[in-house]
Amino acid sequence: MPARILILLFLLKVFAGVIYGFIYSRIPDHKIYADTWRFYYESLDETDLLFHDPVQYLTNIFHNPYNRGYERLFSGTHSYWSDLKSNIMVKLVSVFNIFSLRNYYINAIFYSFLTFFGPVALYRLYVTIFPGKNFYLLAGCFLIPSFLYWCSGIHKDGLIFMAIAFIMYNMQQMNAEKGTGFKRSAYIIACLIFILPMRNYVSVALIPPLLAWLMIKKFKQRPWLSFVVVYSFFGTLFFITRFFDPKINLPLSFSIRQAEFIKLKGNSYIETTRLKPGFKSFVNNLPEALNHSLLRPYPTEVKNVQYLLAAIEVIAFIILIIMFLYKGKRVFDKPSVLFAFFFSLSLFMIIGYIIPNIGAIVRYRSILLPLTIAPMLASLPNIFIKRP
Repeated sequence: MPARILILLFLLKVFAGVIYGFIYSRIPDHKIYADTWRFYYESLDETDLLFHDPVQYLTNIFHNPYNRGYERLFSGTHSYWSDLKSNIMVKLVSVFNIFSLRNYYINAIFYSFLTFFGPVALYRLYVTIFPGKNFYLLAGCFLIPSFLYWCSGIHKDGLIFMAIAFIMYNMQQMNAEKGTGFKRSAYIIACLIFILPMRNYVSVALIPPLLAWLMIKKFKQRPWLSFVVVYSFFGTLFFITRFFDPKINLPLSFSIRQAEFIKLKGNSYIETTRLKPGFKSFVNNLPEALNHSLLRPYPTEVKNVQYLLAAIEVIAFIILIIMFLYKGKRVFDKPSVLFAFFFSLSLFMIIGYIIPNIGAIVRYRSILLPLTIAPMLASLPNIFIKRP
């Protein structure tokens, strides 16, 4: 990638991060209700603590105020693990404060620099398997509007995407290299552990595609077969584990999480069918779940500029899928592309099943769009330009 384009893309990301912070500074009581600003204001105390009591600063992240100790790993409220994701962000911003002189918008530059490695890693991965498609890959990896916006602001999304991109890149490199790949495996495990407290279901959803990719390398299986077998196994396991141990009732946990989100509602709440902890309910709710995660908001649901941009993006996504089906070249013979599509589809389903809020849906799915849109764009004929 030419240096001038890399610099331009980075500046665009910084601009998106600044706009993100500015927009959320306009909402009432933004110090409390806008997470990105809440992280900042809480980080000011942490920065002071770093200089006055560094031991306390380094250890207070392990403090657990709850009676049940370190249980409830996947609980969304009242657990050490549910608090940890915010505490990690506060600690990160508190370090930025040292160099930014406690300025939120300068912190956004540091955060943009850190998370910029994510789309760069994804681009470097895809450009090796789609040579000559640089222009399309630049657009798909860096310029998707919702991805650029949500993953540039100081929040968890940019870090989570960066870790996912690192996992994919290191898997690709491990497959291409000879030997055991111990170093690459260590990087992948470290990224999984990093994602776990930030958004635990993402870390869990990464396990099946990773195993499928490893099966391709180990047993020289056809890519499609490996992914179908692994996902069939885990799909069955999801519904039958409760018969072996009633404490491990994954369908019930989905139902409970959906109920928790429905109680919150919010300004962009959409009517959602209650999910029951049974196979039939999951099958019946699947069309609605995919509709929510892939097609909302509708043009008729537009309330403001953010909704309008999201609706336009959905329409463009649908057009791209149609073009991919009619004009796209074969891409599903590549393990990295299968990884991206199977992983993204599983998360689209999780988001659709659990989250009944358009604003949250748009944000959560943003990290998945480059994974799927970039290879679909790269599969199309070079209509506009061959090189950036």
